[in-house]
Amino acid sequence: MAKITPVYNYNNSANKRGESAIHIRVYYGSKRKLVGTGTHLRPEQWDAKRNKVKNHPAKESFNIRIKNELRRIEDNEQWYIARRRKYSVTDLIADRKLNQEYQSFSQFIKLDLAKRTDLSPGTIRNHQGFINRLAEFKSFIAFDDVNYSFLNNFEIFLRGYSFTKGGITKRLELTRVVKYLKTLNTYVKRAIKD
Repeated sequence: MAKITPVYNYNNSANKRGESAIHIRVYYGSKRKLVGTGTHLRPEQWDAKRNKVKNHPAKESFNIRIKNELRRIEDNEQWYIARRRKYSVTDLIADRKLNQEYQSFSQFIKLDLAKRTDLSPGTIRNHQGFINRLAEFKSFIAFDDVNYSFLNNFEIFLRGYSFTKGGITKRLELTRVVKYLKTLNTYVKRAIKD
């Protein structure tokens, strides 16, 4: 795990107003990088014990800015750890946004299906049916919404799903429910890989 801490005046220099910069220092392995926060303070406005801004009119805003930058770097590290990928200090400080080209998991599924050329027409119809059931279950699905509880609730929804065909009300067959769950699993894996 990386050691991530705010640092005041790391190079012992100040601007014309006597203010020095606050950086986020990231140590990982034997490497170190500094990330600027855009915050400059006089020495009496920095609490070195708590690593927080004090005695400044905008101290809450500055502390939130510093905390958000710390959280962003920690989130990057958790992203790499969760996917069991190797990473460097440079990777941690990069402005990586999870699945930045997609607004939601729902959108990812639709666009991913449209891009795929390896599927037969029958498989595409099955995936379209899956997308329709998923949209009926929940119209907007954020990436963070996909967890065990979501999967469990979607399975319950599918098992209770009924439709009318030829004037007869039917339920989804268990094989169809399993197929939809496997399709969901496929898209979750593809989203993680992306």
